[in-house]
Amino acid sequence: LSEGIELKNVSFSYSGNTQALQNLSLSLPRGQLTAFLGKSGSGKSTTVDLIMSLFQADTGQVLVDGNPLEDYNLNSYREKIGYVPQEAQLLNLSIKDNLRWSLPIATDEQILEACKLANADKFVIELPDGFDYVVGDRGNLLSGGQRQRLALARAIIRKPDLLILDEPTSSLDSESETLIQNSIQTLAGHTTIVVIAHRIVTIKNADYVY
Repeated sequence: LSEGIELKNVSFSYSGNTQALQNLSLSLPRGQLTAFLGKSGSGKSTTVDLIMSLFQADTGQVLVDGNPLEDYNLNSYREKIGYVPQEAQLLNLSIKDNLRWSLPIATDEQILEACKLANADKFVIELPDGFDYVVGDRGNLLSGGQRQRLALARAIIRKPDLLILDEPTSSLDSESETLIQNSIQTLAGHTTIVVIAHRIVTIKNADYVY
């Protein structure tokens, strides 16, 4: 990204339902932290899905650096995006292999750096096998906060141009939430970040709030 992403008069409806978005216009400036705040069903995740081109707008345009999103190679575009869902899912592999699923050529140094940025390095080092610790099916041998921090590390190890966090702290305890918030603040300014949230405390340091 050299400028940012813009939605211009975007409308979208799921098949057979009323419109989820109607004439939505907003900007995501490069290098800024932008938050979408609102109740469930208000269109936050739908907006993100359109930005990632998982759906196509019924009307209006999604512009990337001023150009229509459909003009870009979709695979190349998505390679520039890091995504952390509300419920992190890990593979039944080691921590190291979970991060290399995102970046197969990642070195041990890159894995450690990503975990540091995600505030995950300290708990990983304390595990019986460290970075070789196998996390279990869907990461069930770890706590929710630990899984979420590893999901964040997995997203940022590729150094994405756009990092999307979909309610990353909604199901976490206050300590884990604080660690995730600290990580977001560390990353802010180095990449373009979109955070979806229910609560204002989650995005208190955002540059822009919609």
